[in-house]
Amino acid sequence: MNRMTAPLALAALLGVSLTPVPSPAQQRRGGSPEDHLPPSIRQIAAFGERPAWSPDGKRIAFIGKSFGDAFEIDLRTHLVRLLSGHFKHAGLLRIQYLPNGDYLIIAARAFEDIVTTRYHDEEMWVMRADAKTAPVPLDQKIHEGVAAFRAW
Repeated sequence: MNRMTAPLALAALLGVSLTPVPSPAQQRRGGSPEDHLPPSIRQIAAFGERPAWSPDGKRIAFIGKSFGDAFEIDLRTHLVRLLSGHFKHAGLLRIQYLPNGDYLIIAARAFEDIVTTRYHDEEMWVMRADAKTAPVPLDQKIHEGVAAFRAW
């Protein structure tokens, strides 16, 4: 018996399988992941990505989809508010709250194509907390996202 078959022979003799068996937590479940959420997690919206908590913890801002609109959900009422419907844009990629409640937005001035726009044309913009006026460009290009925090 060579060194490769010895473990197999021993496993067969002992009636043990050398095939890894996933634990119940690792086993795949059918259907959508949303159908199997732990009890401590609940879905609050049926769409969206890139969520960001408000400084007061009462709202979440998010993007509907990449190169889409920005929204905000009130966690008490579950009402969703469109934040970017009052101004023309080429599609937003990120929205974050600033410590004062204003919004920091990542978006391009124009949409050329997915690769060029995402990797070369994205800029930072600031929109007031009341979301009644168009965002103001900061004239600063950026790639991907930002992290906004409040110093304690």
